[in-house]
Amino acid sequence: MPEEPLTPEILNDIEPSEPLNPNAPKRKLKTESTKKFNANYVRPKKRSKKPFIIGGGILIVTALIIVSMIPKKGGVYYGLCKSFVELNDPYPQSLEWVMAYESGTAVILDYNKIDAFGARTLNQLRCFFKDDGKGSIQLDRIKVNGKTDVPLAGQTNIDRFNRGIIALIKHKPDLTLPKGLPADVKDYR
Repeated sequence: MPEEPLTPEILNDIEPSEPLNPNAPKRKLKTESTKKFNANYVRPKKRSKKPFIIGGGILIVTALIIVSMIPKKGGVYYGLCKSFVELNDPYPQSLEWVMAYESGTAVILDYNKIDAFGARTLNQLRCFFKDDGKGSIQLDRIKVNGKTDVPLAGQTNIDRFNRGIIALIKHKPDLTLPKGLPADVKDYR
């Protein structure tokens, strides 16, 4: 049976609740009450928390690795004691920082000195600082390998160094602490 064309008169006679196609099923509007009891209703899936937990764990581990790779920094006293060695140790071919300890205004610094002939010596330097009463830091005394009567620990070197402390602090000496003694005995060579 051929369908007759829809004319404006026919369209005006159709009520809005009726579908335009008479063969189409009638639909009900879905309200909250019909959704609860409708068997075809599917709740939207909740997002899984697993990717967020794994991503957060990876982020925390990465942050810990980055923080552990940052070299540790010493205080101003360490930087000044290290600068004293660099300025006053006679004829070093190279200086190798082994260990450093800070306790208040005292610094203990262990270092290897390699001279021009290739001789390697392990030295321990103890720097003791004081406040000069004007609000600035002064080097009080030095002990090299437990002795104060060596040329490096002489009062003329200390007085000359104290005149330049303000310039050293202004230009910020390297405060990176040494890594410490090697764990393997072969690395001591």
